[in-house]
Amino acid sequence: SSSSLIGLPEVKIAMRIPSFVIREMQRITGYSYANRHVLEGNLMKPAEALQCGLADQTVPPEELDAAVRSICKKFQNASYFALKINKEAMRDERTEVKSILERDRARNEESIGHPHAAEGLASARESRRPVFR
Repeated sequence: SSSSLIGLPEVKIAMRIPSFVIREMQRITGYSYANRHVLEGNLMKPAEALQCGLADQTVPPEELDAAVRSICKKFQNASYFALKINKEAMRDERTEVKSILERDRARNEESIGHPHAAEGLASARESRRPVFR
């Protein structure tokens, strides 16, 4: 719907986005485009999400159920095993994913514990702009 938005607004509340999420966005949308969105924390309207590749299609809310059923029907008779192993292969990285995830976990814990994150989350709950000092 036209009121739906997509993006990574974590920077606006002083939160860290995991590296693997950023890498996927870079892979899908392009390095510069993704980096700008990560650093600015802007949300996209559906048309922009379609244009940059973050969305395959948009549908009005009243057509969502039918659209989901149509997509599911395409996979109804497929081998669950083949879908699973091929999806895993599509997600393989050239680098060591385990070390990236371990570093992400540690850095995200650090991010969550930072006073800026506490202020960012409080400001989001209170519907106000955060004040970082």
